[in-house]
This record gives sequence, structure tokens and C-alpha cells, in this order.
Amino acid sequence: MEYPDKKANDSPGDQDVDLGAFFTLLSRAAKQIIHWIRLLLTAIVNTILFLLLLFKKNLLWIGLGALVGIGFCIYSYLNSKNTYYATMVVKCNFHSSRLLYNKIEYFNSLIGQRKLGEISKIIGLETNESRMLKRFIAEPVADKFQTAILYRDNLLTPRRNQAFWADTMWSRTITYRDFESQLTKFDYPLHEIKLYSADPGIFHKVQQGFLKSLQNNSTLLTAQKVAKESYNLEEAILTNSINSLDTLSDSYVKRIRQSSPSIKGEGTNLILSDKELRSPELDLFNTKIILKNDLMALRKRSVEESEIIQVISDFNDTGTKMNKIRSNYLYNVLIAAGIAYVIILLLEGLRFLGKVEKRMYAKS
Repeated sequence: MEYPDKKANDSPGDQDVDLGAFFTLLSRAAKQIIHWIRLLLTAIVNTILFLLLLFKKNLLWIGLGALVGIGFCIYSYLNSKNTYYATMVVKCNFHSSRLLYNKIEYFNSLIGQRKLGEISKIIGLETNESRMLKRFIAEPVADKFQTAILYRDNLLTPRRNQAFWADTMWSRTITYRDFESQLTKFDYPLHEIKLYSADPGIFHKVQQGFLKSLQNNSTLLTAQKVAKESYNLEEAILTNSINSLDTLSDSYVKRIRQSSPSIKGEGTNLILSDKELRSPELDLFNTKIILKNDLMALRKRSVEESEIIQVISDFNDTGTKMNKIRSNYLYNVLIAAGIAYVIILLLEGLRFLGKVEKRMYAKS
């Protein structure tokens, strides 16, 4: 017994009906979406208009709030003392940048809590001098040039005392963009420290005590000692190698001078070989140049890491006077006007709730 094929019995009219129903549902869904979007936009526009009308209606009260902010700024301006600041740039060696920022946070905490005796003991100031300190601010010198130097030194510069040299494999594994995105403020070597004080004559004294408090870390002192011994040993090895190459070079020159002169009329010798001909004197000269460059780089690195915190630029002895008209004065005026507007908005909301409550009681 044969059964009729269901697909064969489907008429084109049924398929048209299915497509028509599908497009009808799609049209209804699109209309609903457009309807909700229209409602959302209407609500947003109405809210903006309400806020603007409320602002216009209560402009006088908002202006009074701004006047209060202006009065506070004038009071602060007349009663504030002169503030001076000085900037110091340091280079953090042996991963001491975290210690630097921890110390600055610690000193700012002591200044905020007015623990003048402890500040005087650590930095070496008198109590009246410690009272003049306002705050420390530190930030890395994180420009593109410093980032490029870090990328070159960490991934592209070969070092003979490492098992694996940096080469193009590392630059392909870690791109410059990935390297830059992963850097933190602790990874940069140079940092700028800014000190604010009411006394312009204590910056140099603060610098000495501040650096002394950073140099007493036992772990960093051990790292500095080990690095110094390593640099001295590496310098001795490079110096002995250069001296040995000088002796060998002198021997080559002496051998060339003592060689027998060529006979007059002797023909030119033509050497045919598949192998590359190399001059031992030229290889010796190139090796000596490489070792001397390594020695110069080593001595430069040894000087740069002679201190745990290397001072690049000192604090200015007299500091720089700050302008008393600060940018946050305008910010305070805007805050006062904003507070007045929020209060008006809350009062308007309470008034609206009161009307709703009256309507509910009227219906009941």
C-alpha cells in the first residue's frame, strides 16, 4: 500500500500563507519595538524639559546657592596662607619604586593626622617645620620615550650574562602595544615627587631626611651590595679580556712586521676557494670593540645604580609660590549651585507626592 507524499501534496498556496503569517508577525514585532522606542524617547525629552523648566523657574534660588559658594571661596582666599611647592625627579633602582610610593602614602597619612613629632623624628625637622608640610605627590615619568626605552632594554637588548638573549622572537611574542598596556607606575624607573609646604625654606632639608628614610631598607641594601660585587667582578673580567686582546693584537702586529718582505717581481697570488676568507686581525679588532662597549655600558649602569634612590633633579631650595586663585574655586561655586538645585528638585518631588496622595484620598 502506497502512502501519498506529504511534501508533494503541499500546494504553493499553503507556502504563501506561511510566509504571509511570518511577515505579519514580523511587522507586529517591529511596530511594538518602534512604539517602545518612541515612549522611551518621549520620556527622556519630557524629563529634560522638566529639569530645564524647573531650573528656569528657580533660577533665583540657584543663583543664591552660587553666591554662597562664591562667599566661601572669598573666605578661603582671604584666610589661606601662601603655599609653595618644589619638584624632585628620582630614579628608583633595585625595584624600590613600591617602597617610594609606600613611604609617600605613609608621610601623607602622618601629615593628615598631624603627628608632627613622628614626622620630625623620621625626616629630621623641627616641630614647627613639620607643621608647615602639606602633602607629597608622586607620579611616574611615563612618556612614550621612557616606555620605548623599557621595551628596548627588556626585550631587544642582548646581554652576555644571560642564558637567552633578547631577539626578534621576544618582540613577536610580546608586542609593543601589549607591553605598554601591562606597565604600571611601579615599572617606570623615573618618578617625579612634588612637595607642598607653607615654608619655602625647608625643601632641601626635607629632601635629605626623605632620601635617608628610603636608604635604610635592609633588603634593598643587600640587593645593592650584591649588584655592586657583581659589577666589580664583571668589570674585572672585561678588563682582563681587553688586556689579553691587546697583548694578542701586539703579537699579531709584531709577527707581521717580522715577516720576510716579498721578493721583487713576484707575481700576484690568486687564491680560489669556496670558503670565506677571514682576517684574524680584523676579528680580533671587532671583538675588542665589542668588549670595550660592554665595559662602558657596565660602568654607566654601575654609576646609575650607585644609590638605591638616585636623585636626577633636586628640590628647589626656595620652592615656587602657588597662585592663590585656584582652579577648584570655580568647582566649589558649581558644587554650591548644584546642591541648591538638588534641594529644589527634592522639594518639587515632595510637592508632587503630596498631590498624588490628595488624589488617592479624594477617590477613596
